[in-house]
Amino acid sequence: GTILFWTLDLFELRTNPGKAANNEALIDQRYFFLIFYTFQIVGSFVMLGLYSIVAKWILAGHVREGAYKKTLFTKWRRWYLALLQRFTLKYFGFIVLGTKHSYYLIYQRLMGLSIGVGSLMPQPYNIHPEDAHLIEIGEYSFVSIGTIEPDYSCRGQHVRSRIKIGNGCTVGVQSHISGNVVMMNNSNISFLTSVEGLNSAKPLIVPEGTALLGTNRFKVSRSSQEKLHEYIRKRQKNTLLFQTWFISMDMILWILRLATRYLCVWAAFEAGLEISGKVDASGEAHTALFGVYFTIYFGCRIINMLFWKWVLVGRMREIILKPGDLRLLCSMHVQDEREAFESIFKVLHGSSLLNVFLCTLGAEVSLDAVITSTAVTDWDFLRIGKEAVIEGAFLGHIFDNFSMEFKNVEAGSGSKVGVGAHLSVPECSIGKRSYLAPLSKMLKKSIPSLQYWRGVPAQKSRSRK
Repeated sequence: GTILFWTLDLFELRTNPGKAANNEALIDQRYFFLIFYTFQIVGSFVMLGLYSIVAKWILAGHVREGAYKKTLFTKWRRWYLALLQRFTLKYFGFIVLGTKHSYYLIYQRLMGLSIGVGSLMPQPYNIHPEDAHLIEIGEYSFVSIGTIEPDYSCRGQHVRSRIKIGNGCTVGVQSHISGNVVMMNNSNISFLTSVEGLNSAKPLIVPEGTALLGTNRFKVSRSSQEKLHEYIRKRQKNTLLFQTWFISMDMILWILRLATRYLCVWAAFEAGLEISGKVDASGEAHTALFGVYFTIYFGCRIINMLFWKWVLVGRMREIILKPGDLRLLCSMHVQDEREAFESIFKVLHGSSLLNVFLCTLGAEVSLDAVITSTAVTDWDFLRIGKEAVIEGAFLGHIFDNFSMEFKNVEAGSGSKVGVGAHLSVPECSIGKRSYLAPLSKMLKKSIPSLQYWRGVPAQKSRSRK
């Protein structure tokens, strides 16, 4: 981006160096900044995305299944491709594109991943680029924040195997799949659950209609499986139309979001030039410019997030949304605005200012509550009482039966959700002065008042005085 900007020489920086130092050419500085931002930042993100794809296929290509020997080159290659992916997805993915959308899946497909229509994979780092072509994900599946590793070590050997995830499957938060694993249709691997297929000749099969949670196994209802098959049959009749409409709407919303972010940059820089020029009487405004710019930009991004929340989505009610629903698409774009500006939550978490900000986004949060987790989403459905402490995931949605279900989730006065714990709908709440232990998962239950629960799935351990 910098080389292209310098080559075009739009502001005669090479041919007329004195022009850049001329204080009277202040208007040029405005356009210089905006165009430089476009070329260097956005241009660099695009090139980095293309470069990471090319590097994957030149350095790794289609790595084969089976046992292999690790060498200095294979270690370096694996490290280098992972590094490229982290840079690309952290900046190009989160900030420019967003990771919950159809065009992000296009990037993953170019990396070799096979993923069906209607499937969603919001976590960018759960698949290593070298192994992407060894993974197959079916239609209308949901792969959450977990890790999928076809490359594993067993008895001193390094082995690569295929991982197949069927139609309508769910891979839960912080779960782990490694080795030779096959998930049949409508099967689930839930929160903090590990599945390892260590036999390269014989896959470990998760049966159809089975849900794994910790060391427990549950059966999915027959009616749920029949609904899945019927839904897929209906969608297959108009797959092309559905994809065209969905991607078009996704792109329109993305362009509008990118335009408002660009407007924030422009407004902050204009205001920064105006204010810093008055602050610094000598006319050399560069000292004050960046401090003023970032302060105003921070405020503009907060206003931008509130704008998209209330204009695009408004106040959501308890509802069940199918993949491709426009309201679900709008909600994902609002969540992307939050993820792209994660720093506000990192700066404010633990303070009452975060509680105030969550209230402006639609949550009902007491000013006495302490929120130290950034995994607090679906603001319209959050109810947090006085002196409650939220250190884990506190969510108002769950992906179940190939649908996204939104419901109210409540933490009573004096309650606590421990570090790494997971509390989400449906039918989940925690009563007054109750405690959900760290790394625990609630499963369609509510914790009564004055109780201590722990485990995966969480169970009552003792009463709490």
